[in-house]
Amino acid sequence: MPRDADIVVIGAGIVGVATAHALSRRGGSVLLLEQFELGHARGSSHGTSRIHRLNYPDERFVRLAQAADQAERELERERGERLLERVGSLDLGPVAAHVGRALAACGVRYETLAAEEIERRWPLRLGADETAVFQSEGGFLYADRAHAA
Repeated sequence: MPRDADIVVIGAGIVGVATAHALSRRGGSVLLLEQFELGHARGSSHGTSRIHRLNYPDERFVRLAQAADQAERELERERGERLLERVGSLDLGPVAAHVGRALAACGVRYETLAAEEIERRWPLRLGADETAVFQSEGGFLYADRAHAA
């Protein structure tokens, strides 16, 4: 029985498009299916921006984010277009220590900041004993541009 494609990806949102793109680069035929028009507002891929971060308290998610970060950088180089604005990401509260441990385990550079440093850099007020984790590679993705690319 003849096949129309080696791989079928269902859903042409940002994840589906990125998956189809990555698979097509490995060879074989890829068929991407979408039930609505491209760029529709019925899912989570529409609009101009999405958060981009490596800051997660679980190493598995940090590693997935690192892989996505690398793919986004490659796509920017291929297209000659800025898709990410790296303004950094800041985690506050009890989760910050867990985020710091996960980033360290994955070899990601970050800063642990005391309350006075946070207040000096941003218009935030924390308790004297509170800390935060800042990671400079976080920011936002131009979702519409990345989807089109």
